Amino acid sequence: MPVQELLRAFEIYVSGHVPSHLLDIRDIGTASSISDVKLLTREDVRNTARLRIEMVTEADILANKALLGCEEWEDWRLGDMTPLIQMQLKYAIFSHRWCSTGEPSFHDIFTGITSSRDGCAKLLDFCKKAKEFGCDYAWSDTCCIDKTSSAELEEAIRSMYRWYGSAEVCITYLGASSSVKDFDAEPWFTRGWTLQELLAPRRTKFYGREWVPILSQLPLKSNDKEQDELSGAIERVTRIPCHQLIAFRPGCYRVWEKLLWASRRTTTKLEDMAYCLIGILDINMPIAYGEGEWAFHRLMEVILQRCDEPEIFAWVGLPSIYSLVLPSSPACYEAILDSMSAKTLLLEPSQNQQILPAWTSNIGDRTFTLTKHGLEIDLLMIDVEMVEIDESTGHHGDAWLTLRPDWNLPEGTRAKETIKVHTDIRRLYLEPQWVLGVINYEKASTNYGRLGAGKSYLCFLLGSPYDPTRWTKFYTRNLLILPCEHDMVGPLRRVCLRQRSATQEYLPWLKATRMYG
Repeated sequence: MPVQELLRAFEIYVSGHVPSHLLDIRDIGTASSISDVKLLTREDVRNTARLRIEMVTEADILANKALLGCEEWEDWRLGDMTPLIQMQLKYAIFSHRWCSTGEPSFHDIFTGITSSRDGCAKLLDFCKKAKEFGCDYAWSDTCCIDKTSSAELEEAIRSMYRWYGSAEVCITYLGASSSVKDFDAEPWFTRGWTLQELLAPRRTKFYGREWVPILSQLPLKSNDKEQDELSGAIERVTRIPCHQLIAFRPGCYRVWEKLLWASRRTTTKLEDMAYCLIGILDINMPIAYGEGEWAFHRLMEVILQRCDEPEIFAWVGLPSIYSLVLPSSPACYEAILDSMSAKTLLLEPSQNQQILPAWTSNIGDRTFTLTKHGLEIDLLMIDVEMVEIDESTGHHGDAWLTLRPDWNLPEGTRAKETIKVHTDIRRLYLEPQWVLGVINYEKASTNYGRLGAGKSYLCFLLGSPYDPTRWTKFYTRNLLILPCEHDMVGPLRRVCLRQRSATQEYLPWLKATRMYG
């Protein structure tokens, strides 16, 4: 029967979509300070909400069956009961920047001992706004996570995307803004964690200074993200297409675009730059504060296990200190913000409801694998010759190189195409031979790749190894884009791009580059 199915769905929903602790705001109207607000456990909320769920009748379910998309009674077992459950268990969730003067902690709220810090007044204002949306509960990252419990902290980080998505409303406080005209200078758009807080919620209400709505002319319960004025301003600042604000789906597709959205954001803790992307990418990995740069390295390893898109290699800059073939942070994808490079490589932002990769399934190698030895990938290899070296870059050891591909043209003719490479020539001098490894070739057959006249291709710059099957990927400061003026077909080579781990001689140079370069 539908009622029994609803009760079973309720138990599953509470376990996966309700935070471990919530603020009880049912009597917030009588609260004079945040110390009057009590913390409830998930079990407390479960018991209270279950009483409401048990009062739902088959007639109530039938009246709302359009929410479930089910036509016949036998469809209830397959239907999603979530909308009905959310009608009975409403909580608001908070998105904001922490105050420099301090925020109330879990211990403060649990004991009821709070101060007059700015964060306390802000939290109370949030709770009062949440009540206006018909919510009985509220959640804030400052005080609803017991950070002394490693298990609860890890659960919160892994589940936070779902919690924001399940909330009745996300109340976003932009303390530096009064209107959308201020968004360019609004710090909220520069933080790592607020990226998922922007994408995950079903409905968001934006407030500015003094808790004045950014879009004051709209009804209270409207979804601000659906308004063209606001979504257009957010797209301009974040480069996130408007439709993604209201229809985003997490997952390991178009990963290059998601990392691009994060490329200009920062976090207080280095590890959080990886952890804040877990929900957006819909992946799972252990949480271990104190691991530093290893966190983002692990994130990329997990991504490569699930992602088959060659365009994920469209990054430049410092590699991970643990692998030359992986980026050190999302900032390495900022180069795609160069609209000319992105347009040349057909790395366009997702349009409308497009979720397919920018490159089709016939482009590049989609079977690449990261092993303990390195990245195994099929590339179209092209020999190059040095044309020019410009060392007037201002960076010690750096130079702009002009390389010309050897296309094996008829005798007496030379290729006109050249490619510019900005790199550290001290490393190149250790490898006597260099080649370009074309990534986004078109597959002509199982063992051959095709390049087309008038098109441009993303490349790796590789150094000659001792083992002809293993190569070194060089660090470059620019995307390597090779123009092609004629059609050609060449054999594909399965190569292993060496990790050259942190224990090897490459580590001192990477550390020096981070410090001085």
